[in-house]
Amino acid sequence: MDAQNRGSSLHQGGMMDARQFAAVLEKLAGAEDSRLQQVLQLLTQRSASEGTEHAVHGRLRGERRRLARRRLDAEFAAACGACACFGAPHCPNCGGEGRPGWQVPDENLFRMYVAPALERLGIHHQEEGHATM
Repeated sequence: MDAQNRGSSLHQGGMMDARQFAAVLEKLAGAEDSRLQQVLQLLTQRSASEGTEHAVHGRLRGERRRLARRRLDAEFAAACGACACFGAPHCPNCGGEGRPGWQVPDENLFRMYVAPALERLGIHHQEEGHATM
């Protein structure tokens, strides 16, 4: 199944694929996102009432790190052909079925994250999707 068909089949089910999810998270981490600006404003107001600006910066750093981890998790899930939840039982996107191999892996992300580990094990990934030892 090619990438275009894979994307359209995911949208028919009302789901967002991992790459799209990662793009959303990346936008949230950007300073131009209005929701992040709202969070910043709220944290700044709390900081003023608490009397510390340092706490705001620490919270923002923590939030950006959390978003970066979520983006990385979503990319790795796409590389494995998994839902971003990796098959969590109550996931609204996959209903707990989204373990690795659930959908066609993203070929570029597979090459980035999975192929190097396979090569380390002596398994070489071929473009046709078959592995050799």
